Amino acid sequence: MDPDGEFWHLVIGAVIGGTINWIAHGAEFSWEGLGYFGVGAVAGALSAGIGAGVNVALSGAGTFGAGFLGNAAAVGMGFNVGFVAGASSGFAGGFAGEFGNVLLDNGNIGDAFKGGLIKGGWGALGGAVIGGISGGINAKLNNRDFWTGSEKFEKRWVTNGRGMISLEEWEASQSNATKNHYLVKLEPSEDPISLTINLPKNTRFEGLVWERGADFTNRTIGRNSVTLFFSGGTAGNYVGLQVMTRNTVINQLSTGGVFHSVDLASDPKFWWSFVTKLKL
Repeated sequence: MDPDGEFWHLVIGAVIGGTINWIAHGAEFSWEGLGYFGVGAVAGALSAGIGAGVNVALSGAGTFGAGFLGNAAAVGMGFNVGFVAGASSGFAGGFAGEFGNVLLDNGNIGDAFKGGLIKGGWGALGGAVIGGISGGINAKLNNRDFWTGSEKFEKRWVTNGRGMISLEEWEASQSNATKNHYLVKLEPSEDPISLTINLPKNTRFEGLVWERGADFTNRTIGRNSVTLFFSGGTAGNYVGLQVMTRNTVINQLSTGGVFHSVDLASDPKFWWSFVTKLKL
């Protein structure tokens, strides 16, 4: 069925689940013991497959079926995906295991279903916590956002506090008018002056950008602005700020477009993207 052996997570889940259930019910070498092993094996395989399937589907690495069979894997899935995948895995394993065990103990379908829901609920709770934390750690180890697992990137800009242009575009521009448009002109003055440039929202100050140079004697970097002090006056030069944004890719569209956001928690595009990524 799978010449590459990618379904081994199902085999491992079955072996672990079967062994644990067999030991929990007396570890007997009998037909009854084999039955408990079989129930645990089915529960373990379902738990592993469903967890992997949900993980892959929500992370956008493939379909649920591909993840279930091990034909696709997610990297850096984040807390959100790990939470849902862990809850799904825990519920599937808990429900299937208890349902089968109750039937083996000569219980009826109603009792088996009720017991499965209870065990599944506890399994979902534990799986969600463990899956969320492990997913977040996995994301951090892959230099991704802890909560969303989204890829991070940095971009540098030149700004005068009112508009921004990417540093690459600014440096590549052959027009002084274009370059100076994103800088602040220092009016000629023989007296000491100060200049405050506001930082655009969600940016971090990295340095100064000069056009034809200027000398300042001191600077103050605030939370939302940078102030330059010129004790000897100015000669009509231009100055701007180099700032950096650290954004997160929240959805890669099939057309090649990308939505970016810094504040993912309040961004409706992220939540819409997260919900619509589950492809069965």
